[in-house]
Amino acid sequence: MNRYVQVAPCIPLKFGGHESYTYHIGGSEEISEGAVVRIPFGKRNVTGVVVQTDVRKPRYPTKQITKATGAILSGEQLQFAHWIAESAHGGLGYTLRLFVL
Repeated sequence: MNRYVQVAPCIPLKFGGHESYTYHIGGSEEISEGAVVRIPFGKRNVTGVVVQTDVRKPRYPTKQITKATGAILSGEQLQFAHWIAESAHGGLGYTLRLFVL
């Protein structure tokens, strides 16, 4: 059975659009909030950060997380990234890029 998480891609996204997307975790892999992962996004694989776990199964098909890198951001780092993104009116994923690249 698949589990679902919200992942913020660490790339610039369209302003006013979605900041995170639902992906599924295959197998018995454990991925926690703050985990840095590789995800399929469009025609490429990009780095993303898990921003929410225990997401309900959506009504649409989802893509699987390609790889967990092993790096994890702390809760404080995630809160700080949210604050920066809101204060600077920037995207969450692009802000998280500052923490992981």
